[in-house]
Amino acid sequence: MKNVKKRVLSTLLLAGITITNVVSGTSVVSAYVKERVNVIAEWKFDSSNIESGSIADNNLVLKDVSGNGNNLRINTYGNVDDYSKYISFSDDKMYDSAKGSVVINGDSVNKIGADFITVDNAPINKEEFENGYTIELVYKLPSDWTVSDSWMSLLSRQGDSKSMDEPELGTMNVAVSNCKEIQFLSANKDDSHKMDSASWSVSMDKGGVWYHIAIVNDNKTIRTFVNGAEAFRDYVSGDMVGLYADPNDGRFRVGSSWWKEENQLLDKFARGNYQEIRISEGALDKSQWLVTNPEEYVGEYGNNDEFSLNGESNYNMVFLPDTQNTIKFRKNVMDTAMDWIIENKNKANIISVANLGDIVENGNNEEQWNNALLFNKLPSAGINLLMQPGNHDWPEYFDKYFGGDSEYGKLTKDYVVRTSPSGRSSYMVNDGGSYKYMTLAIDYHSFDTDLSWVEEVLSNTNIPTIVTSHDLQNCSDTAPSDIKLSEKGKEVWNVVKKYNQVFMMIGGHSHGSGDEILINDFGNEVFNVLADYQFAYNGGNALFKFAEFDENTNKIYLSTFSPYAATLSEDERTFFDVNYLTGDGNYSELNINFTERFAGMEKSDLINKSLEELKSLVEKAESLNKDKYTYESFNALEEVVYKAKAILIDKNINYNIVLDTVKTLQNAIDNLKIIEDKPSNDEESNKPGGSQENNKPNGSQDNIFGNNSNNNLPKTGDSSSVLYTLLSLLAALGGVIKYGKRRDNIRVN
Repeated sequence: MKNVKKRVLSTLLLAGITITNVVSGTSVVSAYVKERVNVIAEWKFDSSNIESGSIADNNLVLKDVSGNGNNLRINTYGNVDDYSKYISFSDDKMYDSAKGSVVINGDSVNKIGADFITVDNAPINKEEFENGYTIELVYKLPSDWTVSDSWMSLLSRQGDSKSMDEPELGTMNVAVSNCKEIQFLSANKDDSHKMDSASWSVSMDKGGVWYHIAIVNDNKTIRTFVNGAEAFRDYVSGDMVGLYADPNDGRFRVGSSWWKEENQLLDKFARGNYQEIRISEGALDKSQWLVTNPEEYVGEYGNNDEFSLNGESNYNMVFLPDTQNTIKFRKNVMDTAMDWIIENKNKANIISVANLGDIVENGNNEEQWNNALLFNKLPSAGINLLMQPGNHDWPEYFDKYFGGDSEYGKLTKDYVVRTSPSGRSSYMVNDGGSYKYMTLAIDYHSFDTDLSWVEEVLSNTNIPTIVTSHDLQNCSDTAPSDIKLSEKGKEVWNVVKKYNQVFMMIGGHSHGSGDEILINDFGNEVFNVLADYQFAYNGGNALFKFAEFDENTNKIYLSTFSPYAATLSEDERTFFDVNYLTGDGNYSELNINFTERFAGMEKSDLINKSLEELKSLVEKAESLNKDKYTYESFNALEEVVYKAKAILIDKNINYNIVLDTVKTLQNAIDNLKIIEDKPSNDEESNKPGGSQENNKPNGSQDNIFGNNSNNNLPKTGDSSSVLYTLLSLLAALGGVIKYGKRRDNIRVN
């Protein structure tokens, strides 16, 4: 009966006192939901939660707002009078209902600064979390974060462990990697199972941004989330039950990394703002998190617009960056994306696809290489594909799966040239619009070996060229759209800038997306493009860089599109399954005057075929007898033919203009109107001005290109014939004057 009463009471509480605060778009967990969460410790890092002491006196204690007595005390390092430079309270916060945060900014080189640790008698020091756990951090990555801050620990647990992957770190560690991922390692409650890999989050791409971080263990799977994006590299094991509590220590530390060898030593301080940390029993549902809709803090992300071309005659080159994590962890995502490309080849007018390297994550893993064979779907479907290795791709395995003797090699032998010394630098030439385009891939592993071959290929200067290599650019540590040449990229640029036909370089390797303009030795612009989404949701979610060429507007549109996401229904989508990524670095419009930039360069087979078609139509028009058609319809044909003849001798003409002129000329021929049957000679001679034939101007042409008229004059011999001849000449002279005036009013564009 008591249990029934409790359930009724709980229902009334849910209906009557559930409180949802919506502050700055953030749903704060309801009172009822919080009641159901068994919070072990909760620390709010603002000045209103001081239990005792102060930063100035080096004796600050922050209260555990869960009421469980797991207070934090400050530790200071170094010998300075004022630690406010290294740790201080701030009004900065993720959402309005919070009251602030604490900024930790220690000097890791000189080991001056401060952190927090649970007090010695805190109950959490002995907690083993045998029912699982959820660790949440509300944290702001500093805008000046650099790779020197890599592997800083946000939260750790002290103690000795025999099963911890890196026991020098303690028994549990939440760190920020060099790629700004959360790396989580721990020992289980019995200290009996070693994690063979960490649980990794997606990347915290931008600095100066707040993140809600959640690590959730249901004793079967350890999952990590960053602003709601679940990692693709969860740790799955039924052995990871709970957390180990060293009976000799077991304290939790906030804000620093320690490395224990002979003695436990401070390694480095964390940097950034801490608003809140909460550790709860059990694997919490998202609805129970501190922030129930953390996706709202992602900022501008993307949209689900349907794929479309900016112009009907535009064409696309597609680049596949750093596919390794999707191939390893989400093969179905990449497989679905390949199917979309095949099904939409014509709609998207895709002329080529190029991989940018790092095909697989583990270069000697046969399973991953076999997964990567799905790329062969493209050449099997008639789509030109260029593959190249990255630093993760072991050369001997690349040769086996994508070398000249592989299935890929056989499928692409008619258009991929792989005569470089390594066999891994290669190129292909494809038709697109008005031009032939070369895509040249320079092997990451063999730049020096293949350099002479690369220069030999580039000596063919009459083909517009895109140079690709795995590692060409770096991006800012906290602004992934701010790019520059990497060290390897500088080596490549020092070569290609000498060749004016190279108008673009594109690479991957560095997690980010952006573009910049370089100037070659001829004073012309070269677009330098980075595309890499390997640490994003689903290992990149099959986000590809589409380069859409628009010769009519003289632009190249760079967009970031996921063919995989485009196949999902609304019910199947998460927040992160967007068709297009938006924001800095994900969409650009590059200005390029195709006619000027590619002047004198080789035309595509497409335009040559269209020019032949145009020439044939002109010849057909030349053969037509003008006298058979009305003046208006034949005059319209004449004007189109004049334009067509000018196009036929223009070496820099645009493919779209040729195509339009072919259509216009064919229409002009089809729309010619035949003159109705002529009346008898007697009827015609009775009309003013004489017959239609005799109204033709002197020297008039039966076709538009000057063939002589076959009109015959009347025979001479009697006065009537002479008179008739004189009258005919006068009529003809009048026709010439009239016709000339009409011709003066015709403009030829």
